[in-house]
Amino acid sequence: MFKRRHKFHAKPSPKGVPGYISPLNGPLPTASKAEATFYAQLDQMRAAGAIAWWLPQVSFTVGTDDSGLKRVIYRCDALVCAKSGETVALDRKGMDTPTSNAKRAAVRDRYGIRVVAVYGHPAVALQLGAAA
Repeated sequence: MFKRRHKFHAKPSPKGVPGYISPLNGPLPTASKAEATFYAQLDQMRAAGAIAWWLPQVSFTVGTDDSGLKRVIYRCDALVCAKSGETVALDRKGMDTPTSNAKRAAVRDRYGIRVVAVYGHPAVALQLGAAA
């Protein structure tokens, strides 16, 4: 049987083994090593008081497909409550796609939540306020 590879060659955590164990959120399976590192950085920021809390893998409905029967979902890597009280959706990116960019724009328009594509440490994205 053919084993399907990730489109960007990301290596997920082994089946049944969490990619990261968060003190706040417990065991979290991750899609890549970068995502596990990202979650660890968020926990460090929370422990240091830079952010109030964060939730992994939060989904938003951004519309329906052409038939109107299937929901189109955007799933951010983390929903973060900044120290200021602002809620920000963070999307850890190794490589961006036009589809992801369009979904982030739809979340901003529909829910009024700032969505930030993170290419490095999440603290940099939150400080700069760079919107994707």
